[in-house]
Amino acid sequence: MAGGEAAPNSEAVFTGVRRQAGTGNPRRLVLVQPGHALLALVCPPAGSMPQAQVRNMEQMISPATPRNIAVIARTDFLPALPGPAGDATPQAFQAASRAIPILGLLMGLSYIGHAVWIFSGEAADLAAGCRDADVLFVDSALRANLAQGWDEVAAGTMRNANIFVHDRATFQLRVVRKVGQAADRIEFAPEVGPGSLPQ
Repeated sequence: MAGGEAAPNSEAVFTGVRRQAGTGNPRRLVLVQPGHALLALVCPPAGSMPQAQVRNMEQMISPATPRNIAVIARTDFLPALPGPAGDATPQAFQAASRAIPILGLLMGLSYIGHAVWIFSGEAADLAAGCRDADVLFVDSALRANLAQGWDEVAAGTMRNANIFVHDRATFQLRVVRKVGQAADRIEFAPEVGPGSLPQ
């Protein structure tokens, strides 16, 4: 099967990841490291982000309906270095910022209320890692590493098959597949609270 067979504990791991990513104050973006070690990247406290940035995030994916956002990006850039309650240390956060070009965007989406998690897209984790996601962002640096048919495997477990590759060279999102026909926004089925695609 394209995407490989799920690791025995992948589903349980990602069930916990989705739960952790969708709660908390301040909110946390969850990074799944090799071997399923979890590292939480803490968002800025509520009310601390500039309103202009908040509006940009809200235009992209409205917070009116909380969404699940899966991300395939590098997670092997540092050993597990959790602080209190599994939170990333400042050094780990800096390493994540260097390795994941869209980390700022992801933190913003988490800040406004969406559940965001990052994993490496390993074949054994692909289906579980994308399960119940409304949006999947893929770092262009990892796309070539994904198993043949990866987008079908991902779409098969997503709530909304909105899949985009973030092009590191242009910093643009390239559509792999998406819900609906609109070219300028992300849609969901049934349509509730669309978001604008960044130009």
